[in-house]
Amino acid sequence: MTLKSLVPVLALLLGFALTGCAAPEKTAPEPPAKANPAPPALTEGEQKALQYAMNRFVAALKASDTSAFATLFPQRGVWTFQSTLGEAEARSVHSLFDLRRDLAERSGLYESFFEGDGDSIRDFVETTRGHPWQRSGEQQFSPPDLPDIKDLMFIRWRQEDGLWVVDAVAAPFA
Repeated sequence: MTLKSLVPVLALLLGFALTGCAAPEKTAPEPPAKANPAPPALTEGEQKALQYAMNRFVAALKASDTSAFATLFPQRGVWTFQSTLGEAEARSVHSLFDLRRDLAERSGLYESFFEGDGDSIRDFVETTRGHPWQRSGEQQFSPPDLPDIKDLMFIRWRQEDGLWVVDAVAAPFA
């Protein structure tokens, strides 16, 4: 063997020595990460408490009990009102202060929930004769017996200090 023929072998060995390996290793590819892992399923107790909160929501609307109604919204933080009317969805973010003000003044959010000239959330409750709303998602409810509307009208809930509070309201009106 000549020195000329040993140069490539020596270069290869020197490369292995400098990189600290004797041969390239194959590593298994990492599994693709899930974009949005599903939240853990609700326990039976959480499901019952959530259904109870939704039933209180319907009862407060049916009775036009604005005081009881306001207790179902976040005491801190915000919630979203989403109009699903037309192609462009409009969203507005509100606090408990906004809700209480509008309920007291009988304007704005009050009209959306209680007296909206035939298109308030209360009107939907009355057309379903106050029947319990059906779950249309893990923490979301839609009017009963109206499966086509579940993406257009729903109430979504979240927990705040161990209590279920309204996270979002969606309705097919402005």
